[in-house]
Amino acid sequence: MTLALWVKCARCGHPLRDHGETPTTECREASCDCPAFAPPESDAHELGETEGHGCRCQVVNDDGRMHLPPENMRDDCPLHGTAARERLEAVAADRGPFKFMYLGGRFYPLDPRPSDIHLEDIAHGLALTCRFGGACRSFYSVAEHSARVSEQMEEHYRPPGVPAASADDCSSRTWGPWSMTEGQIVDCMHGLLHDASEAYLGDVVSPIKMLPGMRDFRLAETIVQLCVTSKFGLPDAPSKLLELVDARMLLTEARDLLKGDFPPANIEPYEEVISPMGPMVAESAFLDRFHGLEDALRHRLKPAEPDVEGVLP
Repeated sequence: MTLALWVKCARCGHPLRDHGETPTTECREASCDCPAFAPPESDAHELGETEGHGCRCQVVNDDGRMHLPPENMRDDCPLHGTAARERLEAVAADRGPFKFMYLGGRFYPLDPRPSDIHLEDIAHGLALTCRFGGACRSFYSVAEHSARVSEQMEEHYRPPGVPAASADDCSSRTWGPWSMTEGQIVDCMHGLLHDASEAYLGDVVSPIKMLPGMRDFRLAETIVQLCVTSKFGLPDAPSKLLELVDARMLLTEARDLLKGDFPPANIEPYEEVISPMGPMVAESAFLDRFHGLEDALRHRLKPAEPDVEGVLP
């Protein structure tokens, strides 16, 4: 069963078309007025002049398309009667196979929705997922990778000569999340969550993921990631900066965590040597990073307090 079979039209239950990697809301049927269940061949229900395309519940519009006025629906009609509507409701309710998440909820990989996405599930799942398919010298989580990517994006935005904030100095003279613009904060948030789909679908190594036979998996991954960005109000497409930082972080991780020579690239790894933190520490770091960015964004979006000095008599 493929993903396309579970991405259904909300109106009639038919599978939706998918074009390449991008799912659309276009129904596979020529008209969304079509029934999702055909009548049994032995049924004696009278068909209209458009036999095979509708029953007497339906009428033909001026443009030649079938229309189903609610007042025309007959309870005994095998296409639009009570039994047919109950079958359609059952199709809509069946979201396919599911997996349990850390918080105890169910996640439906073939029918993901933004309401199914939870920060704690992402942080915990990524903290227990090892980069490079587990081939690291020691355990190095996707959660730590994501936090490092986000922090390097913040470092990219730091103006020359302005010191980075530290545990000892978080004043306005230093650079931290509170120093960035709204767009920069959102960009760093996107960097933190750019691999969030792996908490729901797992991490498949790139050579396998890019095989032609993995097309449905790539589509599922794209849809889950769109649910994540929708849940947290982020842009769907990653920025060029995120792509660059992620690539440099990959080289840094390969240098510090893998054995063997990594293929040469036209970009340089970061100078800092990675010493992996444990899964639970990485989970806390991921959550702290998210809430720090969230607080900074909330501060940026907060309306400025009016300056009332000298206004009162």
